[in-house]
Amino acid sequence: VAPQCSVVADLPTNQHCPIYLFAPFTRNGTRMTGFLGDRDLIRGVSYTAAALLATKHFNERNSSLIPELEDVGDCNVTLEIDKVFDTEYDSHQSLRNVWNSLLQWALSPENQTESESSSINNTTQQQIPLCAIVGPANDFPAQDLNSIAFAANVPMVSPYRTRIVRDRSRKQRMSASVYPDLLEIAVLVVSYLQHLKRNEFVAILYPFSDMGLQKHQSLSVVLEDQGITHSSSVYVVDFDGRSSSSSSSSDLGSAAADLLQARSIETAVQRIYESGYRTVIVVVDDEEGEFALPAIADAVDKYGMNEGYFYMFFEPTEWTMMFDSDNLAKLLGGGGFLIPISNQMLGGARTTDPITVSWTEQDAAFARRVNELNPIQNSSKAGFQLVEDDFFRQGPREDNPNFNLPEYLSGFVYDAVISVGLGACAAARIQGGSVSGLDHAKSIREVDFVGWSGGRVKFGKPELERGGTRPGISLNWAATNILPNKTGLNVPALFFPDNSVELDYSQIIWVDVHDYVFADDTTVPPYPLRTPGDQHYLPSSFRAIGLAIMSVSILAAVVLAGWVYLYRNHRILKASQPNLLYVVCAGTILQSSSVVTLSFDEGVGWTEDQLNRLCNFLPWLLATGSMVVTGALYTKLWRVHKILQFSRVRVKLSHIALPMLFMIVATMVILALQTAFAPLNWVRQEDVLTGDSIGSCKSTDAGIKVWLVPLLLVDLAATGLLTYAAYKTRDVDKAYSESSWIFALLCTQFEIVLIGIPIVLRLHDADPSNNYLVFILLLLAFPASTLTLIFGPKLKYWLDDIRGIDEDAPKRGQLAGVRVTGVPSQSPLSGFTSTQNESAPIRVEQNGSSAEAGSGLPAVDESL
Repeated sequence: VAPQCSVVADLPTNQHCPIYLFAPFTRNGTRMTGFLGDRDLIRGVSYTAAALLATKHFNERNSSLIPELEDVGDCNVTLEIDKVFDTEYDSHQSLRNVWNSLLQWALSPENQTESESSSINNTTQQQIPLCAIVGPANDFPAQDLNSIAFAANVPMVSPYRTRIVRDRSRKQRMSASVYPDLLEIAVLVVSYLQHLKRNEFVAILYPFSDMGLQKHQSLSVVLEDQGITHSSSVYVVDFDGRSSSSSSSSDLGSAAADLLQARSIETAVQRIYESGYRTVIVVVDDEEGEFALPAIADAVDKYGMNEGYFYMFFEPTEWTMMFDSDNLAKLLGGGGFLIPISNQMLGGARTTDPITVSWTEQDAAFARRVNELNPIQNSSKAGFQLVEDDFFRQGPREDNPNFNLPEYLSGFVYDAVISVGLGACAAARIQGGSVSGLDHAKSIREVDFVGWSGGRVKFGKPELERGGTRPGISLNWAATNILPNKTGLNVPALFFPDNSVELDYSQIIWVDVHDYVFADDTTVPPYPLRTPGDQHYLPSSFRAIGLAIMSVSILAAVVLAGWVYLYRNHRILKASQPNLLYVVCAGTILQSSSVVTLSFDEGVGWTEDQLNRLCNFLPWLLATGSMVVTGALYTKLWRVHKILQFSRVRVKLSHIALPMLFMIVATMVILALQTAFAPLNWVRQEDVLTGDSIGSCKSTDAGIKVWLVPLLLVDLAATGLLTYAAYKTRDVDKAYSESSWIFALLCTQFEIVLIGIPIVLRLHDADPSNNYLVFILLLLAFPASTLTLIFGPKLKYWLDDIRGIDEDAPKRGQLAGVRVTGVPSQSPLSGFTSTQNESAPIRVEQNGSSAEAGSGLPAVDESL
């Protein structure tokens, strides 16, 4: 409007201040009655009377309700409620009304230029007949009027506007709200939940709408800031106001119907039921509450979510007082909400409360002025209400103790008008003349007084993103308990700010005045805070199978070690170096024992400390066992290789075991450091939606990777040495060297690693009942393959020898014309051919040249 008409909303200090008031008289074609107070009094009528009373008190400088009015005696600004508009609660009607009003003013004859052909654009610097907008008392039209206020350059003070997402930058600087915004309310709601010890596992049930999303956003921010575990469940209400579950596929496309069904109220409640969260914050839009709350109540009853649950309604609405059905009564009973307490509520009896006394003193002229301002003058239309001349002076009725008392938000309307007046006087003092709309808006932001609405009325700074919002902790608040069995309301706790000190959000202290009565009609809070989920403890049958398979593996290693001991003097086993075969068996036992670390959890009564210690055995058993097996096999092959190099008269274990001893020690040092600085712990990970949890051994320290890398490098180095030793002894008799079988063993275990890594990554966080047997089979595949491929061939040769089966094959000493002479036929070197008797010296002949043992070649040590 302003850019087109070039109007200026300056306030001359010697003139009155016309105010446009926006209030809800109707909703969807029906009358808009009050929430608290006289339920027969239309809400818009109550707000109009409160605004008129505020202008009367301000113009008279009557400080009976607002002590700060004593300080504006030198200000000659007067207020007037010029027009009242019906916001229709949730429509754009208020925007059309104010536009038409300003347009009529701009086109009036007294505002036209000398030429009759002058257009609106030719109207220059005319004084707009408006200095402030008060209202609306609901969010939807507030967005429209915020733009109008900015365009007309007039301040707007809302008695009730909670949105946290508004027009920003320059548009926002013209508006303020006497009621806290959603984020402020969320802080108080969460603080009261914490007061009730409902400080974990909070579910938010909210509609997929503009206000529903903002309320959800506010709650999520505060819950996150307080470290409270929470989840969210959204539902959709269609354009008819019904729950999406009531829409049929005949009304919508099949895809749209499926989408809405997936977001129906029943589905949303079911998700909360599955999560197990037992503290639910219910968010309902005012315009949809009539349809949403009964549907929520039916879904809650279906899933048995009444007793044992606690419901907190984010904001009170007229729908939170409905008891139209048994299910709705059960949902509301034991629930709670917060409401601000006005000074009227704290004032006491009608005859002693200053606000009520002032309200009931108004005469017939006041009542007639209220009727004149009512935007609905047709008695046949909804929203029309004729206030009798003696309406305000009548006492309570027997059937209605709240008769003619103001609706509870009326105090916020009163304070909004007072803010306009105090702001105008403050700006006039500063400017010393006419006051611009922007200066007026800035001065309103700086007012500070004790109002009818309770507590101190003050606003945020203009430059702040949420500037113009009244701090929630500047108000008095009552925690309201809806009693079960439709028995009324209870006020279990109160919050009163200390107006003598700076506001401090960390000092929100609720004072208990009555016991809270929960849904089961007792004062005992419903516990637990969450329905226990499936902990996925390892079934005892699976544990028995795992330990049985482990026992078989360990028993096999023990039996094979016993077999080696019993037949250690047999030429097959004696040539295979029995001492090192014992070490191989010991290594496989260590590897097999790692199954124990995966076989126990809290389900068998183990504590977290016990499981933590058990977890740290896992890398020790696996890594040490693997290194012991690899070291024994390497030492065995390298000793054979050294002997057949004829470089020493006698090759002892101490001569060639040093590399593997070093690697075993290095492995143990790395494991010790890892255990000290990045230990494994028993961690139970919980699904925040379902409450299910899975326990496993994990490191909470990312530094564990620092230790796993060198551990892997040492293991790869040991495997490389074993592979090299197997290669160097590939042509040695099988009685002394298992090169081919070790190659097969390395390939088998490499395939196990290739197959096992993706399986472990895929199943690591899966149900232990499904992955336990897979994990232990992968673990036991290592010792099983070692025992099979190292001891299996020896068992075969041993049995063949017992049966007299000879499978000699040319080996080192016979290839390429080489013959070793002087070795007795009884010698365990069965692959060699003897050409002399036992007393003859050993001779080695190759391509016509020969040498005796005594002439430089060492004697063969038969004690191998």
